Formats: sequence, C-alpha cells, structure tokens
Amino acid sequence: MNFIKTKLFPFLLTFLISLLLSITFEIKDQPISQTTTVAVHIYKYPTNRLPKPNPLLLWVDIDDKDQIKLNGENYGFAHSPNSLKQKLTEVFEARRDNGVFKEYTDKVVKDVIVSSSNSIKYEDFMKVIKAIEDAGSDLIQIDTQHLVKKNQKTLFPIVCTRYVNSK
Repeated sequence: MNFIKTKLFPFLLTFLISLLLSITFEIKDQPISQTTTVAVHIYKYPTNRLPKPNPLLLWVDIDDKDQIKLNGENYGFAHSPNSLKQKLTEVFEARRDNGVFKEYTDKVVKDVIVSSSNSIKYEDFMKVIKAIEDAGSDLIQIDTQHLVKKNQKTLFPIVCTRYVNSK
C-alpha cells in the first residue's frame, strides 16, 4: 500500500501504458481469396412417388367416425382402444427385442403422435391417450396443426403439444 501512495507509482503506471501503446504489431499480407466453383447436384423426388416416412414413427389418428388408425391401419374405436393398446405393446416389445433405441441412449423408441378430428369426445380422446400410456409410451405428442385454419391468424402457432410420461 505504501508503494501506491508514493509519487513513483503514477510515473511507472504512465510508463507502462505508453510502452504498451508504442508497441507496433506486424501485419502480414494475407493471400487474396480465390473463388471456387463447386458442382452441386440436388436430388428431386419423382412427382409420382412420395418419400418414405420414418419407419419408427407411430402416428395414431382418430377420424370423424371415432375409428382409431395406427399408421393407417384400423385398430378399433376411440371408446374402446384395447386393440390399439395391445398392438402398441407388441411394437414396443419387438423394438426392445431388436435393439431399436433412441440415438445415444439405451431407451427404446416409444414415441407416439396423436391427431384427432374436432368431433371426438374428450372422454374418448383421453381413453386413447391412457391406452397409449398403458402400452408403455414415453412421449405422446398431440398434433394440433389441423385445428388452425389456413387463413386464421394466431399469435401462437401450435404444432405439437407434448405429454411426457412420468415413469
């Protein structure tokens, strides 16, 4: 502390700052950048054939007649989703046996997306959600995209609502 109070300290501080400011940096000339042309081939899907969907995707759809479809195949009705629960249990067990895990984890892929018509009863919808949960799903995503009309402006465009199982 005594050194800071002396008259020598401001002089040394000024000297060090002027020394740092007087140092010049050598700037080397950088080479001139050259442009390179790269040929890029963009693959376009043929118009008569759509790309294949993800084989691990499980999509449950409930239509206007309350029929449950799992990836396009019928599995009963929304008021009694037992056949859906049985099929999902089989799928999850087959995935476990075949080692179908989420990337970089040891968890089996058990994600399910659910979409429904606007006319389904809340009680029936929750029965389907409960059946998916009882089958062992870890993540249930509820698709709400169809609820937003094309010309409707919304502040919060919701695509999917996530329901995470607390197992």
